[in-house]
Amino acid sequence: MPDLRVALPTWSVPAAMRAARAVVVIPSLFALAYEGFGNLQMALFAAFGGFASLIFAAFGGTRRDKLVAHLGLAVTAASG
Repeated sequence: MPDLRVALPTWSVPAAMRAARAVVVIPSLFALAYEGFGNLQMALFAAFGGFASLIFAAFGGTRRDKLVAHLGLAVTAASG
């Protein structure tokens, strides 16, 4: 019988923090765009954009540096 402890994933604190942010922010963005603005296309874009920026993008530095980087990414994406 194979050792199952080898197959279990290992969590890191930064990955858990990114996941927790995504769990809170992405549904809020989707609800705001769909219920608040009534636009399904905007809600879908907000969900996928939030997922991409919160899960795939990893910025270093202090919390303030990360906040500035995420806001800069949002402004750049919105202007394009």
